[in-house]
Amino acid sequence: YPGVEDALQYLRDQNVRLIAHTESRLYGVAFRVRHFNLGRFFDRIYCLERPPRTLNDDRRASSFWKDVRRERLIELSHHQRKPNASVLLEICRDVDIPVYNTAYIGDSLVRDVYMAKQAGADAIWAKYGTRHDPQTYELLVRVSHWTPEEIARENQFRTVASNVTPDFIAEKEFSDILSYVIT
Repeated sequence: YPGVEDALQYLRDQNVRLIAHTESRLYGVAFRVRHFNLGRFFDRIYCLERPPRTLNDDRRASSFWKDVRRERLIELSHHQRKPNASVLLEICRDVDIPVYNTAYIGDSLVRDVYMAKQAGADAIWAKYGTRHDPQTYELLVRVSHWTPEEIARENQFRTVASNVTPDFIAEKEFSDILSYVIT
C-alpha cells in the first residue's frame, strides 16, 4: 500500500515500538519482509510456526535469513490464533509493553479489532485493507494460507464479533493512523 514505508519510518523516528503479528507462516513472512524491505521497522514479528516437516530443515532456512534478522521472527504455536485475546496479551508480555499502551492495527473486524478490544488494547481498523479489486480477489483467496476449515471458523467468529467497534478507522491508507497514534 502507498505510504506504508514513510509512515513506519515516521513512527520509528518518534520512538514508537513496532511489533507485527500475522497468521502467515514463518517462511512466507520472511519472504515478504525481505522482498518489501520491512524488517528494519519492526522490533519483532510474530507469525505461525512452520509445518512440522520443515522444523529441522536448516538448509532451506538458511537462505531465508540472509536479509532477515532471525531473532526478530517469533513463531507462535498453531493453537495461538486470532481472535484469542490471550495471544495479544502474551505478545505484550513478551515485548514488555502494557496492553493498555498498545494500539493493534488490522484489516479484520472479526479477528483483529475484536481480539484487540477483548485484550484491552486500542483497536484500529485498517478499512483501506478490506477493499479488493474484484478481479484479483479470487486470486487472493487461492493463494491464501487459509484452509476450508479456517474459512468456516472465520464465519463463526463473524457472528460473535458483529457488534465490535474500533477505536479508530484508517479509511484511506496506513498513514491515517498517525493522527491517532501520535498525540
